[in-house]
Amino acid sequence: MTLSIKWIADQLNSLGFGESPSEKIVQALKDVNAIAAFGYSDDCLEIFGTIRHEFSAINGGTFRVPLTEDYGDGAEQRSVISVRADWHDSPLLAPEGVAWDIYPLEKNIQYETFIIQDDGEPFCRGSVIVFPPFENLNGTSS
Repeated sequence: MTLSIKWIADQLNSLGFGESPSEKIVQALKDVNAIAAFGYSDDCLEIFGTIRHEFSAINGGTFRVPLTEDYGDGAEQRSVISVRADWHDSPLLAPEGVAWDIYPLEKNIQYETFIIQDDGEPFCRGSVIVFPPFENLNGTSS
C-alpha cells in the first residue's frame, strides 16, 4: 500500500479528545516525513510523527518545528516549518465549530486536515503536515 497524507488524515479523523495516534499511524507519519499537529487540550499543542513534541499553547500561537537531517559524517542540515495554532474562545464562530484550528504558515507545505471529536462534537481541526525536501525549504539541495 502506498501511504498518503490523505489516508493518514482520514485515520486520524477517528481520534477522540485526549487520545494519542496509534503506533501504526505514528510510523506512517515517519514513513512520509510528516507530522500530525493538533490541540490536545485547551492549552497544549501536540506533534507526533517525524518529530514528537508538546508545546504549551495557551490561547494559541505560532510554533517553529525544527527538522535536522544528519548525513552521518558530522554534517547536518536544519530546517524549520512554522505551524499556526488558533484557539477560538467561541467555537461557534470558528470554521466547522472547532476550538482549535492548526495549519502550516508556509505556502509550499503539503498538508491535509482532520477533525478530533470531543463527545461527538468537533474540538480541533488538526493537520498532517509533510516536511518538504530540504532544497524546498532553504534553497539548498540535500
